[in-house]
Formats: sequence, structure tokens, C-alpha cells
Amino acid sequence: MRAAEIVLGRIWPARKGRAIELALPDVRTAVDVTTAMAAVIKAMSVGDLSPEEAIAVSAVIEGQRRAIANLDGTGGDAEGAPTVRIEGGLPPDAM
Repeated sequence: MRAAEIVLGRIWPARKGRAIELALPDVRTAVDVTTAMAAVIKAMSVGDLSPEEAIAVSAVIEGQRRAIANLDGTGGDAEGAPTVRIEGGLPPDAM
């Protein structure tokens, strides 16, 4: 029986973390992203989420924020600044 546990443990690793329930809005706009992040912060501050869980949920919300930014054509990095792509190296005045 122990051998079966070892084999299954390698094929199907144990889940890291736990399933959580968190009431979040549908995240379809930048305003929804702000609301969702506020819910994560509140859940962490009252102890419903650990800091590690809050980081994991925030990463998912950040991915959605980037998808929204790409769809609406604004692009943007994590701070909301436009993303600049330089092809062919740096411009001469950047040195």
C-alpha cells in the first residue's frame, strides 16, 4: 500500500496550498481590477487569506489587468505606463 502512495505521489503530486473562497467581482474593466484588489487586501487584513495566498490571487488579477489593457489597446506595464518597445538597439541619445 505504501508503494502505491509513493508512485501516485510522483504521478499526481499533492496540491500546494488550499482552495479558498473569495467574493470577487467579474474583472472586465480597470475599475473592476481595483475593486478586486481591494477585496484581496481586505481578506488578507482580516485573516481570511494568508499573505502568500493574497500574492497568488493578486497575480491572477494582474494577469487579467494586462489582458484588459491589451484588449483596449492601452498596453501598459504593472504601473499602467505605456510599454515601449525598442527594436534594433538603443537610440543614440540613450547612451
